[in-house]
Amino acid sequence: MRKIAYHLAGLAKNFKKMQSRGYEGAISDWEDDLKYMHDKYYIRHFGFGWPGRGHWASYLAGHCTARGGTS
Repeated sequence: MRKIAYHLAGLAKNFKKMQSRGYEGAISDWEDDLKYMHDKYYIRHFGFGWPGRGHWASYLAGHCTARGGTS
């Protein structure tokens, strides 16, 4: 779970930096997947630090209530 979450967060972060865009759909899908994983599986089941850099830091700051929070 941790590896998948960090991989998806890394993909979204890195593709947002790319000069040539065209990845908005993929980035949106990765972010949706992260939100789903967080809400469905992470809360109440895991305690590792959830990926919290860039866009995810601001999003999760307002939505994390489970143990572990953001890192």
